[in-house]
Amino acid sequence: MARQSKKLLTEVEKCKKDFDHFCNYLKIIDKQGNLVTYKPNTAQRKFYKRLEKNPWLFTLKARQLGMSTAIAARLFWKVLFTPNFKCAVIAHTHPAVKNIFEIYRRFYHNLPKFLQFKYDASSTNELKFFHGGSLKVSSASSSHFRGSTFHAIHVSELCFYTNLKESIAAIFQTLTDNAEIIIETTANGLNQGYQLWMEDNGFDKFFIPWFRNKNYRTTIPLVN
Repeated sequence: MARQSKKLLTEVEKCKKDFDHFCNYLKIIDKQGNLVTYKPNTAQRKFYKRLEKNPWLFTLKARQLGMSTAIAARLFWKVLFTPNFKCAVIAHTHPAVKNIFEIYRRFYHNLPKFLQFKYDASSTNELKFFHGGSLKVSSASSSHFRGSTFHAIHVSELCFYTNLKESIAAIFQTLTDNAEIIIETTANGLNQGYQLWMEDNGFDKFFIPWFRNKNYRTTIPLVN
């Protein structure tokens, strides 16, 4: 029994230190509707490398590349293993809030028991673990983030916010020093999101085109 407990503690420590190893315990729904292990694709791995270089990352992306899942996996890892680490996820619509939070719920409920740290299950849009680590998902129009401070923030589909600059200003007021800021969005014309992309504002700008997804490629047969 003691040997088994020591083995599990060693595995917890390995998951805490090694994000790639922890991903082996994360489950996602694939395009066929199957529950499968999360294995980062090429675009997701490029995203992680860029984020390691600059914690302020603005990603302009094509659809269906799995960026929301990639971001959720990394933030979930940080919240799960870092005491008092607080994270905010901001979506552009209420249905998007529900969809994004479901990714986190799925991660947690499919973990093995030894990684299912105790958390407060009373909220429909927040994970709050016993060690103070927490993650809250809400819409840009919500007042749920006021009065709080966060160590990391994920702004989803920024270019589709109705009051973009006001929303960004309010979001930044909630951040701690040296906070990690991840913005991801698909394009939506030459709006304020485009202006933010073009400005020299400290963000690393990362463009991920549709052809980064190998499923969108095909082999053209040679004609003799």
